[in-house]
Amino acid sequence: MRETVTKQKQAIPHMTYRNDAGGVVLNGKGEMILVLQQNGVWSLPKGKIEEGEDRTEAARREIAEESGVMDLTYSCILGSYTRYSIDDRGREDKKSLKRITVLLFTTSETVLRPADPRIREARWVKPTEAVTMLNSPKDQEFLTSVLSKL
Repeated sequence: MRETVTKQKQAIPHMTYRNDAGGVVLNGKGEMILVLQQNGVWSLPKGKIEEGEDRTEAARREIAEESGVMDLTYSCILGSYTRYSIDDRGREDKKSLKRITVLLFTTSETVLRPADPRIREARWVKPTEAVTMLNSPKDQEFLTSVLSKL
């Protein structure tokens, strides 16, 4: 993963880069968590991988912060994709590129309580409904590509 970011930095030096991790979290009904950010954008719970964290640790932390779900059973890595960051107005920030790794988790928890003040709402939705709710076309494309694995 670091090698990819290094190659990107060399190719486009004026760009900022970051590595994110997050997850598709499924409950017993086969629903998954989506979060509504302050900027009005629906997304998977995810965020920056902090110094000293691996992808799984970062995904667990971000899911807990953005949804309140802490009892997570890890299943597998669904994959990674690259897209621009989304700014405060809900638009792509063409100067900030992020590599997002998405892991699959299950949980027995049902109550969603976001602790992150930048999250307006967390909601359980059917995966096919989630595809249409996601604002970023890249997020939609990724989720569509992994639906058969859920």
